[in-house]
Amino acid sequence: MPMQPIIGITIDYSQKELYSKYPWYALRVDYADAISTHGGVPLLLPYDVAAIEQYAQIIDGLLISGGDFDIHPKYYGQDINSEYVVNVIDSRTRFEIALLERAISISMPVLGICGGMQLLNVYSGGSLIQHVPDKGGTVTHQQPHPKCQPHHDIKVQEDSLLHSIAADAIYKVNSTHHQAVDKLGKHLKVSAMAEDGIIEAIEHVSHPYCIGVQWHPEYMRSEQDRNLMHSFVRASWLYKGKKNG
Repeated sequence: MPMQPIIGITIDYSQKELYSKYPWYALRVDYADAISTHGGVPLLLPYDVAAIEQYAQIIDGLLISGGDFDIHPKYYGQDINSEYVVNVIDSRTRFEIALLERAISISMPVLGICGGMQLLNVYSGGSLIQHVPDKGGTVTHQQPHPKCQPHHDIKVQEDSLLHSIAADAIYKVNSTHHQAVDKLGKHLKVSAMAEDGIIEAIEHVSHPYCIGVQWHPEYMRSEQDRNLMHSFVRASWLYKGKKNG
């Protein structure tokens, strides 16, 4: 029986005294459960830049998670221009950029979720809308609870990898973000948009599997999201087979 692919998942960081009086890492169980459900082995990755090469040798796919943080605008050449840019975690952003760079260089499958999609765009030279409500759009991108439920429609580009995975051009996704992709980074293309023009998914044009989505498919509340998580684990399994010869 083939060995299961090991999926590295980046994690959140907090100093809030909710779990411990000392700093702690965190990850919602949905991320790990979604990987396990589809046959992968989740491996959480602490922010150790010195360990990136070892991480890259161990894991077969990289999932860059969302979390309670914003990417500092300095990473895309801007100053903070919104009072809503909060909880900047430089150590996380530096680590994820370095890890993503290594993963892309070896054609490892990558899935960026929410902040992970934003990280992919910033790494590629793109920029972010620092606070989506400031744009005055018609879609509420920070839905009320329960945040796991499908909330608004997206339209998927028919020539995209995402469309071939989801097998649908229009479907509903959840929405829990206050930032979004603005200027698109190099070697990326838009693969889905919301009705108000906010970019909901991107993908790398010359990488076999590098997708970023603004919503949270790890909740797996729709067939399309289950298809996406399954395809990512399968791509990682295929990568593992090639890596091991």
